[in-house]
Amino acid sequence: MSEFKTKKDGVTLIEMLVTMSIIVVLLIISLTVYNFWWKSYNFASKRAAIERELTFAIELIVKELRLAEEVILFECLPSESTRLATAMYIGCEESTRLTIWKGKNEKAYPTDAVIDEILFEINDGQNNLLSITLSNYDGKVELTSKIAILNKKLKPDPDTGATETSIAMYGKAAKLFK
Repeated sequence: MSEFKTKKDGVTLIEMLVTMSIIVVLLIISLTVYNFWWKSYNFASKRAAIERELTFAIELIVKELRLAEEVILFECLPSESTRLATAMYIGCEESTRLTIWKGKNEKAYPTDAVIDEILFEINDGQNNLLSITLSNYDGKVELTSKIAILNKKLKPDPDTGATETSIAMYGKAAKLFK
């Protein structure tokens, strides 16, 4: 008579290795998907924050310039000695923050550092229509707005005649439509 060995309860080494390999592969796939999702979420939330800041900045610029008594574009900010004491200037300084200068030395920064470029442009044929473009290169965001200067006193750079600039000087209107 021959005797057969009965199989013992338990897991063989081969079965354990195959199971662990499957678990490791599933874990790697799960972490890769999670990492991709996290990067997408961070990019989207940073871009949304940039868009909020640019939207606030462009709304502020439109509000300030639409009712301005006069708007004069400058390619660069005039020196403190040549700035008018009653004038307001709006643009970006060396930093990437929207800057509003009041008179000779007072300035305010109403936004975070998200503006890489600001461009004021007089549209051809319509001397009272000003196009404003704000750009952020990191988030690949660009916002453009066109506004009609209601007092119809929009002038290019007095020195160079440039109609595309990065600084706008304006005076707050005491009365509309003088």
